[in-house]
Amino acid sequence: MIARLAELTTRAIAHLRELSGIRAIVLTLSITGIVGMVGKLLGDNESRIALWLGLSKSALYGIGLAVLVAVVVTIIVLERERIRKDKAMPDPGDVFDLEELVPIRERTPNLGKAISTTLIPALFPSATNALGSETMPWEEIDRAGAKNCYMAVGVYSNRDRRYVGYASFWPIKEETALRLIRGEITDSQLTADDVVPEAERHSCRYAIVPGIGVIGDNGAERVRRALCLMRTLRRMIAEQYLANRRSSMTIIAMAYSSHGAKWCQHYDMEPRGIADYGDGVPVQVCTKQVRAKDLV
Repeated sequence: MIARLAELTTRAIAHLRELSGIRAIVLTLSITGIVGMVGKLLGDNESRIALWLGLSKSALYGIGLAVLVAVVVTIIVLERERIRKDKAMPDPGDVFDLEELVPIRERTPNLGKAISTTLIPALFPSATNALGSETMPWEEIDRAGAKNCYMAVGVYSNRDRRYVGYASFWPIKEETALRLIRGEITDSQLTADDVVPEAERHSCRYAIVPGIGVIGDNGAERVRRALCLMRTLRRMIAEQYLANRRSSMTIIAMAYSSHGAKWCQHYDMEPRGIADYGDGVPVQVCTKQVRAKDLV
């Protein structure tokens, strides 16, 4: 029995070594020491311990083995999850801006043109539309932009001399928002008439993010640009919609793609309804209430 316990312990320690890092070394040494002491204790006093607990020797070793395996497995799982999260975090060097990213905090004619001709075709390609799978008709997007310029933000790279990211942000009327949340309509059915005018934006209670994304040649570029884009979007919402008000605003997003679903999950958005885009694929409608203090 002791030989079997030693074999399983050796395997567990080998797994711990694979984790690497200072924490894994400490855990390896700790578990090795604990196992050694427990093994010594059981080896020298197994008869007395078994008698004291009223157990047979085989039952005693079985319980000891089960406890040891449970502890080691738990440590391995926790460490692997920690390492997975560490790997998902960007390296500080990756987010250091060497390309002079410029935040664009409102929709401008140049940003609007870049969104429609460059960014959407690259980010959301469509087999049936060379301009990409943007949900709203371009005419409505232009009409809405003329009605309220605080409906999009972007990121411009001075190094590349082009726009490299954008986020759409449609402030919408309450009745329209409630229909979206219930899944009665989709964002592809929105028109400029559903948009809250710029002069009334400080009282707007609902908005939807129809599209968001960045382009880049590698992961480091996309990380930098995504961080800049999210900072720009959060600041625009806080300053242009939530400044000097205590009430919250409800942000709506459609988890249409796997990336969209991850985005909603990352920002702790709440699933509310199911939307139907007519392609037979149910799409989760998600919402989140935000205040200015949550964004800046």
